[in-house]
Amino acid sequence: MPRIMDAEWVSHHCWFCEAELPMKDGDYVEEIGELWSEKMQNTVLAHVDCLPEGTLEGTNEEWSMA
Repeated sequence: MPRIMDAEWVSHHCWFCEAELPMKDGDYVEEIGELWSEKMQNTVLAHVDCLPEGTLEGTNEEWSMA
């Protein structure tokens, strides 16, 4: 995971796999989720397939849907 919260990087990459999130006409072309981290006190973007276990169910203590 990236160690520095670079807003430009975070808005264009999956936080977990670090792949670039392709955009077309200002919209993401893949389904992504916006997550809140209790630990970092910040939001990040991620592919739905990369979401940490328990995030969608609300049982993950660090990550939740933003």
